[in-house]
Amino acid sequence: MLGAFPAFLAVGQAATVPAWTTLVSSRTLSTLLSFTRDTQGEGYDATGALIDVGAGLPRFGQLNGLLIEESRTNGIRNPRCEGATAGTPGVAPTNWKLGTAHGLAIAIVGTGYEDGIPFVDLKVSGTATQAGSSVNWAPEVAGIITAASGEVWTTSGYLSVVAGSLSGISAVNLQIGQHAASTVTYLTTSITPGTGKLRDSRHVYTTTFNKSDMTSTKPLIYLNYSSGAVINVTFRYGAPQVEKGATPTAPILPVASSPQASVRNLDKAFWSRSGGFGTAGTIVVQAVLPQLATGTGSQGVWQLDNGTDSPRFALRSGSGGALVAGLDNGSATSLSLGTVAANTAFRAAFSWDSTGYSAALSGAAAKTVSTGTFTPGRLLLGQGSTSGTQVLNGQVQLLRHHPLRMTDADLASLSVVS
Repeated sequence: MLGAFPAFLAVGQAATVPAWTTLVSSRTLSTLLSFTRDTQGEGYDATGALIDVGAGLPRFGQLNGLLIEESRTNGIRNPRCEGATAGTPGVAPTNWKLGTAHGLAIAIVGTGYEDGIPFVDLKVSGTATQAGSSVNWAPEVAGIITAASGEVWTTSGYLSVVAGSLSGISAVNLQIGQHAASTVTYLTTSITPGTGKLRDSRHVYTTTFNKSDMTSTKPLIYLNYSSGAVINVTFRYGAPQVEKGATPTAPILPVASSPQASVRNLDKAFWSRSGGFGTAGTIVVQAVLPQLATGTGSQGVWQLDNGTDSPRFALRSGSGGALVAGLDNGSATSLSLGTVAANTAFRAAFSWDSTGYSAALSGAAAKTVSTGTFTPGRLLLGQGSTSGTQVLNGQVQLLRHHPLRMTDADLASLSVVS
């Protein structure tokens, strides 16, 4: 449990209980931690339901951690699935497009909210007159979401089966288009819709565009089937999203009844400690990353600084979840702590004084660098740079500070997830 925390003796400390300061715990922020965000954002309540959270207020994830995400735009104008009319075929949500062929039909069954997720139910039925992949639905049209070759984009959406079965369907695909003036190519991944709660069936596809003359993009769900296939299935599709970036972030929704591309600005959390952090201290953090950085990408867990990127201590997750702790004070040093996994909580403990610093991950032996350090004055949470880049795009479940350096043995114990 996150609330329990052992007492350890710091290096050179008398036998008294250490004074730990808890800044973040399960769905709770200390008043010492400053938090800002310039726009509304979506988060999750204690039951796991998606909720609108007003500007300037912290958001929490489904794993009860503080959400720290970079500024993103959902280019889909109507992720709330508004404007639909039930019928056969019915009327698709505003700005959406349905595609049918080969004796198969799509009917709009209805719309609603499940655990706060706006959705539309679409029934696909009939007997395929030939093999194909022409039955599809797109929550946006081409020419709206500007994009270019070489950019990294992520599309996502919730998709589950609420009636019937996938019998007769050989594949369900999540696709993102590369649209030029008169041509289009698609990048595709196969997905498996869930049959349980919609909130447990969010599908994500991250890709790099490669069509040199493309000018826009849009997502698409399409089905593969064989000639003669008898199909009868109802899909629940909700909160579709297309965002420029290499990791997915929480759903971004416009104000109800006001369909438009919507921005959620950067979550900023920091602690400017009165009198600074002194020449020694310990930081313990537990966090979860829904998707790991790739290539040269980096996800900042925290940074100790004085308002600039040098000097600074930092803890970051690099490509593939490689967790690194380091110091940049003109000449950089670092410690490779190990690898973290997507969607799995990890805990890291970091400690420093004027002689150097140490860090440990997940109960492993601490690693140490002996070097001159500095006296930080601010703790920046969920960022690896003062510029608002290298953002965590994940959840911080626990953050604690102690004003003295811990022993390496204690750091190993403090880094065990609980």
